[in-house]
Amino acid sequence: MFDLEKAIKEWKRKLRKNPAYEDGDIEELESHLRDRIETLEAESYTEQQAFDIAANEVGDINRIGTELSKTRIKGNRPSTHWKESSGISSLLPNYFKIAWRNLILRKGYTVINIIGLSIGLAACILIALYVQHEWSYDTFHENADRSYRVLREFDIPDLQTTISSTPSALAPAVMENLASVERAVRIQMDSPVVGYGLEKFVEPSFLIADDGFFEIFSFDLLEGTSHLDRPNTVMITQRMVPKYFGEENPIGKSLLVGNREMEITGVLTDPPSNSHLDFDFIASMNTRELNWGRNNFQTYLLLTPEYSLNNVIKEIGELILSQSGSGNQLAGNDFIPHLQPLTGIYLGQGVSVDIGSEGNIQYLYLFIALAVFIVILACINFMNLATARSMERAREVGMRKTLGGNRTQIAFQFLGESLLMAFLASALAIILNYIALPFLNAISGTSIAFTDFLTLKNSVLLLSITILTGLLAGGYPAFILSRFQPSQVLKSVFRSEGNSFLRKSLVVFQFAISITLLAGTGIIHKQIQFMKRSGLGFNPNDVLLIKQANFLGQNHTPFINELSKISGVENVTSGFSVPGTFFINSMWQPDTPDADAHNLDYSFVNFDYVETLDLEVIAGRSFSRSFRSDSFAVMLNEAAVKDFGWSPDEAVNHKILRGTTEYDIIGVLRDFNYRSLHAEVYPLALFGPRQRPRYVALRINPEADLPRIIEEVQAGWKQFSSLTLEYSFLADDLKTQYEAEDRLIKVFGSFSGLAIFIGCLGLFGLAAFMVIQRTKEIGIRKVLGATTTQIVQLVSTDLLKLVAFGFLIAIPVAWFIMNQWLESFAYKTEVSWEVFLITGLIAFTIALITVSGQAIRAAYMNPVKSLKSE
Repeated sequence: MFDLEKAIKEWKRKLRKNPAYEDGDIEELESHLRDRIETLEAESYTEQQAFDIAANEVGDINRIGTELSKTRIKGNRPSTHWKESSGISSLLPNYFKIAWRNLILRKGYTVINIIGLSIGLAACILIALYVQHEWSYDTFHENADRSYRVLREFDIPDLQTTISSTPSALAPAVMENLASVERAVRIQMDSPVVGYGLEKFVEPSFLIADDGFFEIFSFDLLEGTSHLDRPNTVMITQRMVPKYFGEENPIGKSLLVGNREMEITGVLTDPPSNSHLDFDFIASMNTRELNWGRNNFQTYLLLTPEYSLNNVIKEIGELILSQSGSGNQLAGNDFIPHLQPLTGIYLGQGVSVDIGSEGNIQYLYLFIALAVFIVILACINFMNLATARSMERAREVGMRKTLGGNRTQIAFQFLGESLLMAFLASALAIILNYIALPFLNAISGTSIAFTDFLTLKNSVLLLSITILTGLLAGGYPAFILSRFQPSQVLKSVFRSEGNSFLRKSLVVFQFAISITLLAGTGIIHKQIQFMKRSGLGFNPNDVLLIKQANFLGQNHTPFINELSKISGVENVTSGFSVPGTFFINSMWQPDTPDADAHNLDYSFVNFDYVETLDLEVIAGRSFSRSFRSDSFAVMLNEAAVKDFGWSPDEAVNHKILRGTTEYDIIGVLRDFNYRSLHAEVYPLALFGPRQRPRYVALRINPEADLPRIIEEVQAGWKQFSSLTLEYSFLADDLKTQYEAEDRLIKVFGSFSGLAIFIGCLGLFGLAAFMVIQRTKEIGIRKVLGATTTQIVQLVSTDLLKLVAFGFLIAIPVAWFIMNQWLESFAYKTEVSWEVFLITGLIAFTIALITVSGQAIRAAYMNPVKSLKSE
């Protein structure tokens, strides 16, 4: 019975008898022989027939050996002995089959490349999904391409800003006067108490909208009707049904909203995660108030298909100007209209006061660049290992050319190998993406589903990235290694100094990128910690906030009195606003003759507000129950006093006015950061207790029994309200101002870690190959008495030098980029040398661990075995 393996073994034995054949030649000829046998077997030949035909096509062994000897001696191109009609033509359809065999034969090389490429592609896919999600906001609305939101820009002394709040009269006037507007809709956010039966809840996501809302917004209706044309009607989302009605059908039932009953006319699906509007209720707009002076509505427009955006903006501007002089106090420079595309709201920048969620387009550009860099790093690994193996592959190229292969065929063989590896990595990347997606959702605050990836667009994108990655990664070995001349490589005189320089350059570039990302992560973390720990001008620690205090009504004062009796509570106060929340904004006139009005943030606060937040009074006094007139008194911060042109001591002798109402300035506060540290301290006015407060604040003794105090606060709340108590700590609430940066550090840091891992994976492969290349040298050095430490140093030094060069390049790049990023903060840390020192130590430590493993293995190699193998 014919034994194929025995026949091949005998055939190779005959090859070895001829001194013209080297090990690499025999390996290459065997590969061709096996490929041809597989092809013939697929054509229904028996094993014996296939072997005989393939061996015959290779040609006479001795004759080929003679040609090889001539090539090595004279440098002449040999004649083709592999039959052109069958041998070469059979190679072309078998590129991937040969590539597969090469990958199997070099398992370590294959594993390193596929893991590096798959992690790079998986990271790229994850970032692409995140960016795609962020850019997909509001694109699901059917008429999104012609839907806009009206923005109001102020361009007056002391106030240059843009807000999304507009007058209630704007939408009806636009519908009546502008032919290019198909529909104009007002919406308003509210936080009423909603009740059904005995259940009552404060609902912060309560939307009030005009009829026509669903002509602009395509939120899906589950049951009922999607009309808001009748007063006192409301629609609820799917997630609210079990909260109020359990298993009951809510259609036709009524909810008590504040003091009004509202009939439920429809149930909507929950707003998708990529909607800038997130709501639980949509109630009909009952107000018919047409007021041009109050900016308390959002105005959305649906334009006709033939609209001209510039003309619409011009017509709205003319409409606003037509209201000047009619007692509405409108002027062209305090209402410059802009139209913001519906799909651009989430990533829109420069809107001072907004509703709904908001992203940061600059961070998306940063993530896109990160994805590109990670893929480049993975490709560099492939190229580095390919060039490192150039001596080994050069002999293969020489053998192929000896057998008649041309440069194009050899280039396609290498490209086929890299593309096969890229597709294997792509398949593994999809699996990794499925595993890692929950982690991405957790750190980025998104709810991306794996099914979001399974679209035709994403499939084409992944296929394109895979092919591009394969071409980039295999381009160098395909077009450079295929140029090798058999007259050089088969005579063993080939050298790869040029490849060595390229390889070193790529390692330097790779670690320059990785260290830049690592340093950037460190600086972002330092800035976030700086903002969280910076002196805010007040003390937010140990301050308990009680929310929805405005629903206490007449019970507000008794509730505060009850809280002040609790042991461990040092101060109790209340206010319409507290640091980190919304402050009202308006123009105020100083009592100085002919002086211009100035824009101020302001709020109404109760007694002990200054003491509870530990604010510093630098002139005058704080609010006091001893002065009945303090209800019409005001305290300014330093920024406001400076804006009015007074010194702190001068300010307490002045007043500020709004219309004909005057407010005495009784004190000046040192500036404190009631906004986030993204912005400088703005002029602020705190007015005495006149308006119903939304928050109650308690300063608690840090040594007091906190759980007991919270229990007593809850008991006190139950005495005066049937609502569930909602509370938090001010210090924790202030940290939420930096959620975007927190997400940035988590996402950016995670992918920076992947970049470092990919770089070290390539470094590991290069170190392993370097050990193989220097096996004989290491053996000789050990025989001559070299120590383990000297061997480790020998193998590690060259590669660590490349990491050092990458570090030197990364320092100025990271310094420049991060300084630009820090410009977006009014209060920022410095890019200090400590960050780069720590980053450098981390990079060197990781690189040393990566390289030293191979170096130690080389140091413990048996020198006798090493020299014998050579």
